[in-house]
Amino acid sequence: MMQLNKMTSLFEAIRRVETGGHSDPTNAVGDGGKSHGPYQISLSYWLDAVEHDSNLGGSYADVRDDTYARKVMTAYWDRYAPDNDFETLARIHNGGPHGYKKLGATQRYWEKVNAALEAIELRRDRESAGGHLPTSSANTQPDDS
Repeated sequence: MMQLNKMTSLFEAIRRVETGGHSDPTNAVGDGGKSHGPYQISLSYWLDAVEHDSNLGGSYADVRDDTYARKVMTAYWDRYAPDNDFETLARIHNGGPHGYKKLGATQRYWEKVNAALEAIELRRDRESAGGHLPTSSANTQPDDS
């Protein structure tokens, strides 16, 4: 996989898009009750990941735990992603095993994740520069759609 710091940014961006406005992301439920936790992982997604990496163990309820959910996502990507490009990974997370091929269906999702990534990187750059970088007036909060 990629550098840990870069992957951390991707996980943070996906989490923001999936549950950014939820008061308790750990207990967030979406897709009519079919997706759970801070990354909104469905049962079928979890089953695919566990089938691919039996060392994951646990139960579906564990996707509410941030660290466990990231391991599930990593196993899912390892199973289905043809590369480690962030756009590919985000589209697979949103659109399933072939989500990276569903350009129309996953375009808006990728745009939201990419905007969150840019905001995260800008914040990190600002922090490493001692807070001296200009701030952006762009809205970095995910919308409700």
